[in-house]
Amino acid sequence: MLITTSLMTLVAGAIVAALTSGLRVWQRASEAGTATQSALVAFDQLNKDMRSYRRFTLVPFDGAYDAFTMPMVQRSSPDPSASKELGGLTYFLDKRRQALCRSFVPYRLSRRLRPRERCEPVLDHVTRLRFEYFGAEQPEASADWSGSWESGDPPMAVKVSFTVEEPGHRPTSHSWLVSLARPTPPTSPQ
Repeated sequence: MLITTSLMTLVAGAIVAALTSGLRVWQRASEAGTATQSALVAFDQLNKDMRSYRRFTLVPFDGAYDAFTMPMVQRSSPDPSASKELGGLTYFLDKRRQALCRSFVPYRLSRRLRPRERCEPVLDHVTRLRFEYFGAEQPEASADWSGSWESGDPPMAVKVSFTVEEPGHRPTSHSWLVSLARPTPPTSPQ
């Protein structure tokens, strides 16, 4: 009887340990899934913006390792009746907020406002952000990856890498490649 009770206790302990381990694994997978879903939503916004790229000579594509600016036509305010304006769209990391930010500055305000003064958070808890650009900045150069882009023409592709560190969770790193839409001929102001 004592042996049977001991074996039953041992089996019950093993079952509880297995269930506890399974629960921990499920919780970790669930947490990683949430971070990945948030990152996918942010990437979708970035991808949509980059694919709607249109060249404009007064707002060149300008890329650095931690931010880029490109021309964009959009409403300068959330009001649906507001007219669309040409301006610069910037993506950058706000280190203080730990957020991947999207900032649109209408061209008419570009001398007074800086993109980093207008953060519209796209993804929170971002601790690291890197952009890489693929293409040839000069017509005679061969295409290659670079940590910056200073040509007036856009790169062929942009690689976006970032790390999300939500409180109480393990950091997750994400990396995506965005191929830019075929640029239209330059538009100059009338």
